[in-house]
Amino acid sequence: MVLPCETSVIAVKATDLHVVGGILASTVDGSILTNSSWKCTNVYYDGWQLVNFDDSSWPSAYAIALHQTLPWTLVPGIKTNAYWIWTPKYQGGDLVVYCRKDLGKISVFMPEQKILCAYLIMLNGYYDIKQIVNR
Repeated sequence: MVLPCETSVIAVKATDLHVVGGILASTVDGSILTNSSWKCTNVYYDGWQLVNFDDSSWPSAYAIALHQTLPWTLVPGIKTNAYWIWTPKYQGGDLVVYCRKDLGKISVFMPEQKILCAYLIMLNGYYDIKQIVNR
């Protein structure tokens, strides 16, 4: 997925299919990584994916484990200093989560810096992640 130069928010809705939920993402240069600086909740709010949505009351994402930590293996294209994130109830508790990363005002990226690799991975396979990139 290519992030437009004017991207200011990344919003991800993810579903755990009754195993262990986790979101893992990074840009090629590592300037954007999943970690506890993201915000995640299990509560749906109208407009949660919009740039002007106020997520100040949302808790920080729960950093489950560093990339390539068991039970997960290396995901090609993702920086090894990215964290698997979710809510604290990542083991079958919160089955649907909404996570956001406010990037603020970003200067123009170099082309190789605009690629975001994101996967929703459970122990039994890869699943589609709903990604919304807002400008």
